[in-house]
Amino acid sequence: CFSANKPWWCTDCESAYQAGMGLTLGADRTQMVSACASCAAPLPDGERYACGRCMSQYPGRVSAAVARGCMACPGAARGSGKEWACGEYCTDPALVTTGAQADACAACVGAPRNREPYGCKHCLQAAITWGQKAGVAGSDTQALVLGACFSCVQAGVTSGTCVGRCLSDTRLSSGSGAGAQPPAVTCLQSLAAS
Repeated sequence: CFSANKPWWCTDCESAYQAGMGLTLGADRTQMVSACASCAAPLPDGERYACGRCMSQYPGRVSAAVARGCMACPGAARGSGKEWACGEYCTDPALVTTGAQADACAACVGAPRNREPYGCKHCLQAAITWGQKAGVAGSDTQALVLGACFSCVQAGVTSGTCVGRCLSDTRLSSGSGAGAQPPAVTCLQSLAAS
């Protein structure tokens, strides 16, 4: 992307970097534009924009780790028509704060059996609310619940079913005893397996 004969999507990646991450501390321009170009190169022309949106959807509010995690999403969603959800959901600073969350969101959106990418956002929102109500916000337990919700949606179960049945107030216990699983995780795993 840094030569005279660069492909057109490199210019788009550079513009997305300037628009979205030029203000973000720690976001190395060369690394981010190169990651974006690597994301865009194998995609059909109509889907390449999604890689840049991982940097520009929320200008100045997305970390480099989250943007890089998001860039796995357009490739996973290739050909499904779901690439639009990558930047919109997997870099939303109100919902995704770590590269690991962005990676998991990317896998959720791109999952072949997931027909509703909104389900991934629904899981992010519900896991945050569940963690706050259960008194485990930001903990490994909340991350476990989010992962189980993503798995439920990736299995093709609607997010309304995953969240409605398993992340309700009646399943707020974070588990008891060493290694105990929260009832919400058991519920989500059961739905995903059915």
